[in-house]
Amino acid sequence: MTTAPQIHKPVDDDLRMSPVSACIRPCLKYSSRESYGAAGYALPGTVPQGSYNARIMQAPRDRLRLLDWRWLAWQAQERARGRRATRYYAELMRSQYWTWEQHAAMAQERIAALLKHAAEHVPYYRALGCGTELDKYPVLTRQGLLRNTKTLLSERASGELMTKYSSGTTGDRVAATRDWQMQSTNDACIWRGDGWGAALAPTERQLHLRIDPRHLGLPPGALGGLATYYYNRYWLCGYVINREIVQHIHETLHRLRPQLLCSYTSTLQAYVHVARELKLKPPPLKKIVTIAEELPASDAAEFLDYFGCQAYSRFGANELGVIADQCEYGALHSHCEHVWLEVLTAPGTVTSRGAGVLLCTCLSNLAMPLIRYEIGDWAELSDQPCPCGRGLPVLAKLEGRAGQFVYGSDGTWINAHSFLEPLYQKPVRAVRVIQDQPGHMRVLLEDCRLTPADTEEVLRRYHDMHGGSLQVELIPVDQLPPTPSGKRCSAQCTLARPENFGVMQQGTPPPRH
Repeated sequence: MTTAPQIHKPVDDDLRMSPVSACIRPCLKYSSRESYGAAGYALPGTVPQGSYNARIMQAPRDRLRLLDWRWLAWQAQERARGRRATRYYAELMRSQYWTWEQHAAMAQERIAALLKHAAEHVPYYRALGCGTELDKYPVLTRQGLLRNTKTLLSERASGELMTKYSSGTTGDRVAATRDWQMQSTNDACIWRGDGWGAALAPTERQLHLRIDPRHLGLPPGALGGLATYYYNRYWLCGYVINREIVQHIHETLHRLRPQLLCSYTSTLQAYVHVARELKLKPPPLKKIVTIAEELPASDAAEFLDYFGCQAYSRFGANELGVIADQCEYGALHSHCEHVWLEVLTAPGTVTSRGAGVLLCTCLSNLAMPLIRYEIGDWAELSDQPCPCGRGLPVLAKLEGRAGQFVYGSDGTWINAHSFLEPLYQKPVRAVRVIQDQPGHMRVLLEDCRLTPADTEEVLRRYHDMHGGSLQVELIPVDQLPPTPSGKRCSAQCTLARPENFGVMQQGTPPPRH
């Protein structure tokens, strides 16, 4: 890794702010819809100058609200449970204005500590004998993670651990264990990214049009409703799009009035298409965040025209969490305090700048350290300054993941992600969805060891999500050959878009949410 100069203390008063002041800042909310730039209180393209308290006193009083009770409650809850997401968020809000060299120097220190931990307490890395020199560590592929899941787990991993499963769109589906330190850092990075370009506080209301909310693990009934109100995060299933579903989403948007809408790009494409046909007008939003799929400029322009707010792209992986967020100037900044990025430009040549296969080192997960982990994407890393004033590394280019749709017998569009969720935590290595007949779907399962009970559960969940508009056939296979795009889990549909898009046939029940 390139040697970086010694870190100097930032001159700005905000970056010298005490931890107490930094933690209280998110409690102040603005009632004005005016954007205050990247950090929420400065002009775009400039690093904040002057005293924070002085700027607050000069601001019109009608722009300030009372202290946010949710943020104070989150802080108290984290202190009680020994977590630190709110404190990490305050630190990240300061460090985002460091220079690239300062971030690189800090990453070197954290990588050295991570390598020391891995060499002493992780059987897989201890057997390699690479010590604390990153250049000696080989690339960890998804196949390597799949084969060495147990030996990659730290001997010191304890407490509350979480397991996250990759989607499999760029290779084998793998499981990665994370501790609550990583989860707290990941949450803090998401909160910081949510605020870029929209001056959003972490506690502002969000609607996630993604996973089926019944499978989020929320408490049933009133307790689940209380949890969504407390965290101010609401969920709707975004896998199936038809007129009834679009009408329901539209009514929910107007009822909840969220500040941020998060969804797959392909799901929003289908939603906007049907909503325009139905002449539905959306409520005012501050920001749209698209995940898991590439956000082309044409789609961003269409979302801006319909919703009246800018759409921003978020890049991540389930094994690592959030990796990068797009700023108001269109640059995709990596959260390098959480995941340090490198590229494999040629066999045996790894660098922190340039173009090549993306390698990720998670700096915050000691339970299962993933060092130089290849997630299967191609990117170009740049250290050129961004007009937004942030010194975070920039992904100048990223080979995106396009959204995939298949079609039900009633003209409903169904996102291919819906075929992955029921197979999480199931003994299946990789998945491919193939549709070459109307209303019929073949799901190829590589290295499948499903029991009859597992098969029945998967088919039932498919029926619940798709409303019976598809006849699904599960087919075990020995191996799935890569597609031309290199993706091993993809939807291959040879059918043309249905003319009766989004129109449910009479008597066909809509998919349940």
